[in-house]
Amino acid sequence: MAASGGDIPIPSQSRQGTPGLFARSLRNSYRHPEMRQALRVFGMDQHAIIIANADGVIQLWSAGAVSLFGHDAANAVGRKLDLVIPQEFRDLHWKGFGHAMKMAAVNGEGAFFDIPGLCNGEVRTLRGQLHVLRDEGKAAIGAMAIFTPKGA
Repeated sequence: MAASGGDIPIPSQSRQGTPGLFARSLRNSYRHPEMRQALRVFGMDQHAIIIANADGVIQLWSAGAVSLFGHDAANAVGRKLDLVIPQEFRDLHWKGFGHAMKMAAVNGEGAFFDIPGLCNGEVRTLRGQLHVLRDEGKAAIGAMAIFTPKGA
């Protein structure tokens, strides 16, 4: 991972080791001061922010995600989202994720939902927002989730 944009980790290569569209788009977005400031305001440390590519591979894992889910970024980045999805919800998750990537949309995008998460090996209810990330042509290139423990 390369760091361009302060202390925010930016993926520099795709899973195959070559610069991919998702990595380039994500890296380019961090070059904009407004994006870096927005993530600081969002609270990279206070909120668990996870960004995954269209294959569901984690590309960004915030300090808040380390605290909430119990995995450091080195362990999380490059792994599938199954890392945080309880086993009994994985089939439903991947069906919905695939649909969101195909349609470049998710129902209730940006609204808060109660979402089950796997935190330190324990299933917990989290408050979360889901967002589809799109390229310039409006095609889905990934997803971002922002989580807080329910009641926080």
